Amino acid sequence: MMVNPTKRQKELIKTFEEEVAPWCYVDKKTGDIKLKEDAPKNIKDKYYLYMNS
Repeated sequence: MMVNPTKRQKELIKTFEEEVAPWCYVDKKTGDIKLKEDAPKNIKDKYYLYMNS
C-alpha cells in the first residue's frame, strides 16, 4: 500500500480499476493478477504500465 501516492500514481490506479481490471483474472495456482490473452493492445499497454510503475 502506498503511503502518499503521487498524482501520476493515482491516475494509474484509477485507469487500472476502471479500464484494465475487467480484462484481468487471478491465476489460481500462483494468486497473481494476469491479463486475459484476448485483451486489446491499448489495455495491454495500460496493464504493463501499471504493473511496472
